[in-house]
Amino acid sequence: MNRINILDKDTFNKIAAGEVVERPASVIKELIENSIDANSKNIHIYIEDGGKRSMRVVDDGDGIHKDDIEKAFMPHSTSKINSIEDIEKIKSMGFRGEALASIASVAKVNLKSKIESEDMGREIEIWGGSRRFIKDVGIPQGTQIYVFDIFFSMPARLKFLKSHISEFSYIIDVVTRIALGNLNISFNLYKDGKKVLFTNGKGSLREAVLSIYGKNFSENLIDVLYHKDLGIISGVVGEESISRGNRNNQTLFVNSRYIKNRMLSVAVENAFKSFIMVNKFPFFILNIELFPDLVDINVHPQKMEVKFLKEREVFSLVFEGVHLALKEYFKKEKFEIHTENDNYTPYEEAYQEKIDISEVEIPYDLRSKNPAYDKEKNKNVDFLENKVEKFTFSDKLASKDTIKFEFKREAKFPKLQLIGQFNKSYIISQHEDLLYIIDQHAAHEKINFEKYVKDITERKVVSQILMIPEVIELTQSEVLFVYENKIVFETCGFLFEDFGENTIVLKEVPLFIGNISARSIFMDVLENLQAMGSGKEIEVRYNKIASIACKSSVKAMEDLSEEEMISLMDDLRFLDEPFTCPHGRPTIIVHSVKDIERWFKRI
Repeated sequence: MNRINILDKDTFNKIAAGEVVERPASVIKELIENSIDANSKNIHIYIEDGGKRSMRVVDDGDGIHKDDIEKAFMPHSTSKINSIEDIEKIKSMGFRGEALASIASVAKVNLKSKIESEDMGREIEIWGGSRRFIKDVGIPQGTQIYVFDIFFSMPARLKFLKSHISEFSYIIDVVTRIALGNLNISFNLYKDGKKVLFTNGKGSLREAVLSIYGKNFSENLIDVLYHKDLGIISGVVGEESISRGNRNNQTLFVNSRYIKNRMLSVAVENAFKSFIMVNKFPFFILNIELFPDLVDINVHPQKMEVKFLKEREVFSLVFEGVHLALKEYFKKEKFEIHTENDNYTPYEEAYQEKIDISEVEIPYDLRSKNPAYDKEKNKNVDFLENKVEKFTFSDKLASKDTIKFEFKREAKFPKLQLIGQFNKSYIISQHEDLLYIIDQHAAHEKINFEKYVKDITERKVVSQILMIPEVIELTQSEVLFVYENKIVFETCGFLFEDFGENTIVLKEVPLFIGNISARSIFMDVLENLQAMGSGKEIEVRYNKIASIACKSSVKAMEDLSEEEMISLMDDLRFLDEPFTCPHGRPTIIVHSVKDIERWFKRI
């Protein structure tokens, strides 16, 4: 039987640090919040190698008294509270007294600080929890903290960090959120010596949005300001044009503290459903001002989770505030609005997840998309004769040569006899005593999917040059992600170039996506890859891209000619997995004569 041991101080501190210091972005969050609490007006953040090599935060705040420099690194030391009662009225960003001690236990830290009333400041350096030196130093008023070699004392933690770009994307996300919640402070973020983010600290949310997200976002905002006895909600929500396929651009503050709260995000999204019928997540930056005793921020050391004393009332405040702002905006702009959902959404429904898949209706010629279709002869190529049409493309004009290949593909179901099309959505056919009902959209989606994945794997994706290149403005996080995954995009047929600031120019897209908006398909791919993260296997990510790109497939409620239906059925027969679409829905349903006789109660 193992005996109970008392952990030594070093081991205890490193274990405790795991809750506070998850990655470089965690360090930056804690250091910036300290600068905010010190009444800083200008904060400069310098990052090298995604924070793995070094991080430096320089502010012009109140500074630390030289006699308190060493105490600042002791566990549970804080200038924010004096007793447990103070937690009920916390207004500062930090209060737990864990951040500096935790950071210093897993990294090398150098801190210099000076207060206004002193002629000299003081400098201290701590490596892995052990003090190396402390001395007087001449610096301007404020604090300069330099953190380097993070996790040098914990190699097991270091190996779990991601690439430099990925880690920096976490950092820029943290800095962005904090900057949006502290508009009277100027933030300057540098990546490997280059300034990548700046806010002027003049108190304007729209100017901050312009600096961080760009002109397209800043010009499509709706102001929100609403108050009840409980509190006040203020900020902006975005028009439909800047909605995204994920929640990355949703920012919530409670008393200017950045938080993550699923309930409140759903409150905003439900308010949007009354006006904008779109299956994307709205952009918003909202601050909820409540009495401190109505909020518990002491839930987790990272202080991003909160609990509300009056949860239902807070939900109502957010929903009603956003709903009213949208109603006034659409009324003013004279847009047609849908008011069937204007009644207040019940609190209990906030937790119900509803996933809608939107389909883009576009003109489509099945034959022009099908390389197994002979346009001139108006008939199908017989795969069993080992022939296939090889197309080459130049300026969107196709030429073809018939070539031989060495293998025969195995049919997964017999050749079907066409009966016809039902409801412009389903192909009805038969073989012997079996009735086959084929979902034309799902079937063609799977045909395109398998071909595209095969082309990607074999590096044979054919791209088309856009006659008018698409200039796409992205957020800083999106730009970093795009360039980190540039090879993935290029392998899949998306070619783009840098266009300055946070902008790229998309020049080529996969040929088979047809008439779908190049910008729309690129953003869908980007947002879904972001949701997956960089850690996914490359094959999984390729499959996701192919699934999205298959929106170009023939749609339901679309007339098909007899030749088109036969072509689609023949192509489907030879797929590796023809019976489900990329999303897992069935492509074919089969009924026997007995099934039909049972329906009519013949047996």
